[in-house]
Amino acid sequence: SPTARWLADADIRNEYTVEPDRLSLLFHAYLYRREEQQSESGIEAFRIRGGSDRLPRAIAAELGSGVVHTRAPVTAIDRPAGGGVRVTIGGDRVRARWCVLAAPLPAVRAIAFTPALPAGLAAAVQGVQYGVGAKELIQYERRFWREAGRSGELLTDGSVGASWEATDRQPGRRGILIGYTAGDRGAAYTRLTERGRLDAATRSLDEAAPGSAALARAGASVAWAAEPYNGGTYTAWKPGDMTRYWDVLRRPAGPIVLAGEHTSTYASYMEGGARSGRTAARYIRRADA
Repeated sequence: SPTARWLADADIRNEYTVEPDRLSLLFHAYLYRREEQQSESGIEAFRIRGGSDRLPRAIAAELGSGVVHTRAPVTAIDRPAGGGVRVTIGGDRVRARWCVLAAPLPAVRAIAFTPALPAGLAAAVQGVQYGVGAKELIQYERRFWREAGRSGELLTDGSVGASWEATDRQPGRRGILIGYTAGDRGAAYTRLTERGRLDAATRSLDEAAPGSAALARAGASVAWAAEPYNGGTYTAWKPGDMTRYWDVLRRPAGPIVLAGEHTSTYASYMEGGARSGRTAARYIRRADA
């Protein structure tokens, strides 16, 4: 029915951050197969108290002072004839036996490789599709959705495709709804300023919950396609991507080992990013043994 088709399209758009006709059916079936034995309560069930950035900060702290350098983009990676790698970071160069390349592929496209990456891997770096989406976190004076006996989760046909409460396990009178804009809607939001995205999302949610705009007090937004070191939300493999690129992204190029959600069987998820780091470490340990 038209309603069922609309719901299916909305679910795909919000899950993968691309329009349904731009998504690989093989990729969708693959992820569905990965999750079919897990209960709904076991998927996307956990959050890091205080924010997800606490995880990389904790890793950096454990490594010790001066090991992790922020605001230091890699511009070139060389593989000298004698082996190993030489990584150029601004005006500095670092030599090592191995390089774990864990950046999203849009960021890797800006790195100069000498010699060039193998042709298949270079094509994958350039070709794998990333989704386009934005989140708008809007703080409201009070949690009006709870007053109406609702959870804050909704699907809309407005510019905000979906929303949910980000503060459902936190105390206090005020609450935050996350507005999610993906696919073509996400592309339209990406062209706006942060203030423009927040204003548009507030208006869109007010259409679904009349009067809510008057309760909005603060907000923050990010559009990942506009972030230079992201270039998109996460991999959203388009038709043909998996048969062309799935395997090649999982093969090291000499001392360069790829990691990131795009190399994991749990592609598109933070889980995949974490698992890929462990996989890369195991590969290097075995190779060095």
